[in-house]
Amino acid sequence: MMKIPVRYYNEEGETGGGPGMAPEVKEKNEDRAAAPAPEDQSDRGGTEDWKAMYVRLLADFDNFRKHARAERERLAEVGKESVISDIIPVIEHLERAQQAAAGDAAIFEGLRVVLAEFFAALKRHGVERVPTVGEPFDPSRHEAVAVVPAAGVEENTVVEEVRPGFMRDGRLLRPASVVVAQ
Repeated sequence: MMKIPVRYYNEEGETGGGPGMAPEVKEKNEDRAAAPAPEDQSDRGGTEDWKAMYVRLLADFDNFRKHARAERERLAEVGKESVISDIIPVIEHLERAQQAAAGDAAIFEGLRVVLAEFFAALKRHGVERVPTVGEPFDPSRHEAVAVVPAAGVEENTVVEEVRPGFMRDGRLLRPASVVVAQ
């Protein structure tokens, strides 16, 4: 058994443990010296508790890492969708410019190439147009701006696209504004 050195102090704070030492302090110091050191005690239950806490801590940290990774990925997706939503009006303006430049073949062709590049880039990121003309009206993907009587067309069928809608990986970014047959 390991001996713990004991120092005795008198009332003036000096070491020595002589006659000036209070009896109760002397007894406490002797009891402490006689008690076995914590390293000497064989407390297996305490070790098992520490192991269990360590395993729980590792599991908690692993869960934290998974949640943090998922949150980073979610935020990256939200950021991408935000940028894509900002680009969509630019594409619409380019399409209008292309329609206005129908008389000038060079400008029309240049705008066609630019739009094709935009749509190719959007497709690489999972963005596609919402199908409209000829499709049944779907309120989860379409926004009806008008209803018109139409002969030879089934009721609740989209007959005209006023503004295109876009989806990304099955998630609606913007509904298509459409005219529906009555």
